[in-house]
Amino acid sequence: MMRQGEFTSALMHANGLQVEKPDWMRRLNAFRVEAAWRLGQWSELELYLKNESSSSKKWDVNLGRLLLAAKQKDFEGFLNRLNKVRSGQMGPLSTASLEQGSYQRGYEYIVRLHMLQELEEGVRLLLSHKDQSDAAQSMLNSWQARIELSQESFRTQ
Repeated sequence: MMRQGEFTSALMHANGLQVEKPDWMRRLNAFRVEAAWRLGQWSELELYLKNESSSSKKWDVNLGRLLLAAKQKDFEGFLNRLNKVRSGQMGPLSTASLEQGSYQRGYEYIVRLHMLQELEEGVRLLLSHKDQSDAAQSMLNSWQARIELSQESFRTQ
């Protein structure tokens, strides 16, 4: 369901399964976190993130933490988490670069690093409290150019 963009249904399923099979919560919680941030359900996101370890390496959980920090205007917390998440993407990317078919294996991590860069740019702009209409337009143009160059897939776009 998540891959098809059915986030509300996936969240309802995960919540239902959690009630029926509480021992599955650790495995299901990352899906709940992703669905919550994609749906903009910030209070639920905060609740679901409490069930995750602060040292979690899960991409969707860490992205949820970043988005929540940005929503709460916690710029210092955002930057600290951002640096950790970036570092977490570099290990698999460097490993993938050593393997045959490295471009395909590393592409996911390259896209994630692009996402983190764009998120940082957007948060910096939004939290700067200055009239940045020219900077915002330039940033949006850059993002549009980047997405036009990326491989077409539902997951990356």
